[in-house]
Amino acid sequence: MSFEVRWAQERDAEHLSAFFAKAYGAQSVLTDLGFLRWYLGSSDGFNSVIAVERAGDVVAHYGALRVPFRLADATVELWWGVNAFTLPSHRGRGLGQEVVAPIMERAELFGVIGFSPQTANFYEREGFNLFSRRRFSRYARVLREETFGLAPLYAESSDRVRARLPLRPWSTEEELPRDGRLMRGTTDVPGVIATTLRRQDYLQHRFSHAPAPRYQMFTSSSGDAFVCFRVARLFPTGLSSLNVVDASGSVEAVRELLRRVLSAAAHLRCAYVDFVAWGGPYGDVMRDLQFETLEEDEVGLLPLLTSPIAPRDNHEYLGLYSRAHHGAVHRLNSSDVYLTRADSDRDRAARLSDLAAVNA
Repeated sequence: MSFEVRWAQERDAEHLSAFFAKAYGAQSVLTDLGFLRWYLGSSDGFNSVIAVERAGDVVAHYGALRVPFRLADATVELWWGVNAFTLPSHRGRGLGQEVVAPIMERAELFGVIGFSPQTANFYEREGFNLFSRRRFSRYARVLREETFGLAPLYAESSDRVRARLPLRPWSTEEELPRDGRLMRGTTDVPGVIATTLRRQDYLQHRFSHAPAPRYQMFTSSSGDAFVCFRVARLFPTGLSSLNVVDASGSVEAVRELLRRVLSAAAHLRCAYVDFVAWGGPYGDVMRDLQFETLEEDEVGLLPLLTSPIAPRDNHEYLGLYSRAHHGAVHRLNSSDVYLTRADSDRDRAARLSDLAAVNA
């Protein structure tokens, strides 16, 4: 059987929804056309390459999230590769490589986050900078004793979690922000040369216009720093966590905003607060605020899956690739780069119930 490999158009929307139902289940948030258009939509269709049968059915997919990015002294467009999937009945025919090739060719800068060690071998052969296969770090502060009782749900030892992450409640409380205002423009991240450009249009699309989850933001009075976060239910328990999704601005401004985040978490009775990041200037701030720094396999000492809580290996590897900026990309060291949960699709909603929860 022959297949057509091409960029997805608006007329493919229903076929994409049906494909994602087969790929991820009928309850996948990617079956919702409104979410799908926000997530992968472009001016003339979708930022996706698909393989389709003659009847129009999609059998393979590779998508991209396009964001403004600073690479050394240049402003470039970074394409994060997401949702690579070939239906099991059509594997072994090379469709996976066929749908990714047009995106890698068109992208000025191409990036991937979260892949297995076996997939890392493929990216290495293709010429990606994998940063010595380092993984994202996680800063964590446990606020409530009940956190330790979660460990068996993700096949971890409560004693091991307690030994590495001591209980450290926060004494002050603050209600969540009411206005949720965004930054007026690009904010600076000191000391790095490769990071997302947090322009107002990007922030509005990424946080204000996101159908789910619901984001909150503390901003500095001058409007030149922010910390964005969300509260996540820890199913099947009645607990919740506060997850810092992004932070930007001067170190001192971010420090004060993180104090407010901890106060908000205490007010909401959150079990713990965490911030998953790659590099950046805020590590000392997190340690000063008594966050523990978890690296490599220790990242999984707190659950990586929370809806519901389940075991999951830490595969938060990073790969960057560019033909146009090959030298600049391969000169990057880990300390040059700052990325957060906001990058790629690591913080997106997963199920239709996530949409329902926001609209409830």
